[in-house]
Amino acid sequence: MISVDQASAAAQPQGVIPSFGERRRDPTRWAAQEPVRLVGVSKVYPGTDAPAVAGLDLRIEPGEFFSLLGPSGSGKTTTLRMLAGFERPSAGKVFLGDTDITDVPPYRRPVHTVFQSYALFPHMNVRQNVGYPLRMSGVPKREIRTRVDEFLERVAVTQFVDRMPHQLSGGQRQRVALARALVAKPQLVLLDEPLGALDLKLRQEMQVVLQHLQREVGITFVYVTHDQGEALAMSDRIAIMADGKVHQIGSPQAVYSRPETAFVARFVGRTNLLECERVGNARVVSGDLELRVGETPSESRFFLSVRPEALRLGDAAVDADNVLDGFVEEAIYQGADVELRIRAVSQLLIARAAVGRHEVGSAVRVGWDVADAVAVRAEPTTEARVG
Repeated sequence: MISVDQASAAAQPQGVIPSFGERRRDPTRWAAQEPVRLVGVSKVYPGTDAPAVAGLDLRIEPGEFFSLLGPSGSGKTTTLRMLAGFERPSAGKVFLGDTDITDVPPYRRPVHTVFQSYALFPHMNVRQNVGYPLRMSGVPKREIRTRVDEFLERVAVTQFVDRMPHQLSGGQRQRVALARALVAKPQLVLLDEPLGALDLKLRQEMQVVLQHLQREVGITFVYVTHDQGEALAMSDRIAIMADGKVHQIGSPQAVYSRPETAFVARFVGRTNLLECERVGNARVVSGDLELRVGETPSESRFFLSVRPEALRLGDAAVDADNVLDGFVEEAIYQGADVELRIRAVSQLLIARAAVGRHEVGSAVRVGWDVADAVAVRAEPTTEARVG
């Protein structure tokens, strides 16, 4: 005979039982918030040589909106699955506070995962879907109804309580999935590219909903995405991942304005990357150009990252620390402004300008100040990994 615990574990699509070690605590109370730590975590899938995640050390603070950002194959989803308990690390440990949860099964972790596919039960209406984690935890019916109503109101879907999942739009299904993730009040909510199936307008609306909801309930969110805009808009901190490793962790402002590697500079926003060689104090060369920098880099060879919006054009460039003469090779209309591709000697620079100010083929002076350029390390190119 199959036990209640076994049946609920088999039926549960999201690893959502709001406790570990003890199955039946009261999920109507918020769990005490604790940091999440991955210590020396690696994951090698059977039949592969390269690790999907390699020697990852990560600490996520209580109540933080933390994003794992990277391209396909960077290891971000594998990292999320190890936090959820769906994958076991090949090496290293996963901690919640001081408790080692590496071997704790998903349904006994105080964790809920929201997938891109939503994973709603098709045979249950909205109210039943949201109340499912509470029913599995033995919460009284009256308390279930009160708690479900509260979270349906939080995500603004109270008018759809009797609808089945197939009768909802993508955005509505996502809101229901969020309500179900939070109703059991776990310590940690994991979100695996939850907005990927939505159109642009809905994604932007749901970014606001997610951010406000997370701030309101104060629970720790770990968000996986390859969309830099999502990560920059919502996160307290971002870990930029590639090839199974973290390249940089910091606030959205830090990873955008002060990237540490060429990969981070390229992946987070648009940038001009100039390959440079140090030739003297605060002087470097990039191809045929001699440039000034604010601080002399320690490496003899490096990249200089200059964001398009930092470039000054025309008369505004005259008194810049670095001034080049070039011509507009291409102008790409983007609504509020135009992206210009400017050929300056051997360099092709990307800049932003007001619509109609610079025509293709016209001469233009371009410049930037040393404070607006960041020296970044080059990173070896490696093959994408699983994860």
